[in-house]
Amino acid sequence: MSQQRFFLLDLLKGLAIFAVVLYHLGLFEYGYLGVEIFLVVSGFLTTKSVVGAYNRKGAFSYGHFLFKRIVRLFPLVVLLCTCAFVIAYFVQLPDNFKNTCETTIGTLTFTNNFVQYITSGNYWDTSNDFKPLMHTWYLAVLLQFYLLYPLAISLLCKMKVRLDRALNLIIIAGGGMSFLAYLLGCSSDAFKFFLLPCRYWEFALGAYVAIRPKHGVGDKKVYWALLSICLLICVNVNFASNAYRLVLTAMATALIIANIDAERSCCRLRLSALTLLGRASFSIYVWHQFIFAFYRYVVDATFNVLSYSVVLAVSLAIGLASYSLFEQKFTNWMTSNKMRSLSVVGLNALVAIALVMVGFRFYKQNGIVRDVPELGISKDNTSFQSQDYNSRNNVFDTDFPTNNKKNILVLGDSFARDWINVLRESGALTSYNISVHSLDDSVALARAKKADIIFMANNGPFNFHRAMPEIANHQYYRVGHKGFGKCNGNVYDRILLGLSGYDQTFRYDDSLNIDERKLFGKHFIDMMACIELSKGQYPYFTPNHKFFSHDGIHLTQAGAQRFAHLLNMRKWVVNNAAL
Repeated sequence: MSQQRFFLLDLLKGLAIFAVVLYHLGLFEYGYLGVEIFLVVSGFLTTKSVVGAYNRKGAFSYGHFLFKRIVRLFPLVVLLCTCAFVIAYFVQLPDNFKNTCETTIGTLTFTNNFVQYITSGNYWDTSNDFKPLMHTWYLAVLLQFYLLYPLAISLLCKMKVRLDRALNLIIIAGGGMSFLAYLLGCSSDAFKFFLLPCRYWEFALGAYVAIRPKHGVGDKKVYWALLSICLLICVNVNFASNAYRLVLTAMATALIIANIDAERSCCRLRLSALTLLGRASFSIYVWHQFIFAFYRYVVDATFNVLSYSVVLAVSLAIGLASYSLFEQKFTNWMTSNKMRSLSVVGLNALVAIALVMVGFRFYKQNGIVRDVPELGISKDNTSFQSQDYNSRNNVFDTDFPTNNKKNILVLGDSFARDWINVLRESGALTSYNISVHSLDDSVALARAKKADIIFMANNGPFNFHRAMPEIANHQYYRVGHKGFGKCNGNVYDRILLGLSGYDQTFRYDDSLNIDERKLFGKHFIDMMACIELSKGQYPYFTPNHKFFSHDGIHLTQAGAQRFAHLLNMRKWVVNNAAL
């Protein structure tokens, strides 16, 4: 491929990586669309490589193709995981470290897309902003494509299927089925986003461009396609679904790549800085989230203009240095000798196996490697899981028993189970039957008719008049929303480093509570007002130096005890008086 052609691909990859980096900084809402560009480009380049081998030699070496990709990908991924694991061991809280162990295993086995699919939407999952290996799901999808796509072509050709027919079958038919699965067949957003069956059509789109008749589309169309990608990423335009935004980005990318083999080219546009980022895009992608996550975790969970600039500059500089020193010099040194390549890959495989084994051990002990009295965690009791304190209340998802006790119904999600913990810590539930259920289905309605007191507690707005008007005929209360910062890790590390103490505070977005105070009036239980120190400022810790929450949302036992005390729940429930 000529230098001119390389330029256009580098321009696309540069645009893509810049968008992705800014997205993970929280600056571009649709910057994740940069990944779609990578997928289409990868499909194009892989197909060019396979077809080129067949045209030159009349055959394709699947093993050689795969080994070249492993040599390029694997050492850098192992280095990333080693750095992430070691740093996480010393600075992360158990829940967070458990997640890092989990994603380390997924990254090194190139299955992190499955890990993200399984854990996405998990209440207890660490916020993506604080996951140093969250982004490696893309590397997993990429390697799975490298494993399966050339293998399918090779097998069909060995079955005496002509190369062009094999490509048409795999690219057009396979891509078409994948596209239909993406648009129509899968209801799960996580499945569509993370797994290859619903991502393959993007690879196939690039592959189709690689085998299509070579007719240029002209400079103007390419310029319009480039502009379209920029607008899709940068402009907040409402689509019926973000799926359409993704599809349009992939199609615009394919249109640009289609011009690569044309005599005319848009390469008169010389954006040298962007093309440099494109050449280093893999290294930048590997390191940027690692830097962002640990900065948020150790230094500051929020950014200002200065920190945005510094962190962005550092991530790009490290990515460019990695590209120059590792991808280029080290990879060239390694591949110059076959035995050297095998030795390096073998050594990295041993390191990866060791990390997987150690990571699995710490995962099984719930990430607990030290005492954390602020969370009630001891390394002598590794069976402890923060979420167990909340999840134990699932046992109350039953109908009320028949006895002389009054009935309390708590409607909602994990916030409802949190509220049960507040009631339990008050010591008042011995006199009551209690039931918990989701908000507005037939089971909730049936239990509501039997309840003497109804509490509604869920993460999000709730219009009880629309969902269940029967509630208004009972003694009912709306439990206010709560939140305790983005991540305890940053708060904890600042104490360990002696930068701050247990008097650290955070600001809380009270907008939902403001609306519901008006809606529910005297029936509103204002939890956050109980702990407000000054206007808009709230504590992370109880007076005895325990975290209110283990994950920024759900209560620890110390947090539930504190709210039970501040709300005087025992006196209120026993006397059955209005709040």
